[in-house]
Order: sequence, then C-alpha cells, then structure tokens
Amino acid sequence: MEVSPDQHLVMTLYDDSIAKLKLADSTVVYRHKFDKVQRSWGISCHHQDGSTLSVDRETNTLHVISPQGGWVKQVWSHPGGADKEGGLRAVSFLNDLCVCSTLKSVFLLDVIC
Repeated sequence: MEVSPDQHLVMTLYDDSIAKLKLADSTVVYRHKFDKVQRSWGISCHHQDGSTLSVDRETNTLHVISPQGGWVKQVWSHPGGADKEGGLRAVSFLNDLCVCSTLKSVFLLDVIC
C-alpha cells in the first residue's frame, strides 16, 4: 500500500482489486478489479500526476491506473514473459524512474504514465 499525492491510501486487496481510501475518514474513493490486471501485486503512486502503477504478477506486466481508478494502459512487460519463478513482485518510483523488482533482478524504467 502507498499514500497518494492527494493523501489517499492506495492498496491491493485479497481479491486482486485495487482500492483508494481517504485517510481522514476511510471513505472509499474507488475499488476496482480490472480485466487487464489479473493478479495485482505491487503498486506505487506517481507523485506528480497521481496515477498508480500496478504489477500484474500473473502476466509479469506493469499497468497504469488513473487517479480516478480507471485502467489506462499497459506500459511494460517483463522480458522473461510469464515466468512465475522470477516474476515481478514490486514497483516503486525513484524521482521519474520506475523501479521494478523480481526475485532475481531489479529493472530501472523510464515509464510515461
């Protein structure tokens, strides 16, 4: 889970949905399960535009979710494909670079949300 620039809590849930809650009163801003994201695992909020990057552990892909909770696009696919053993586990931002990690490696990506 992570805090977004607008001070909301963004998290993945047990049913592979992604939710955004207001920190002040726990009001649900959105909770969605996306057809394009099969198994949401890691997430990170972009601190300039408020979009969320979501790791799909099933397909080893990285997806952009809008600040309002809509699926925007797939922005990256792990070069190893759907290899479960070394698959994507986490995503984070380091300034304007995206850092993705697997059990075996780390990738630095210049991702445009």
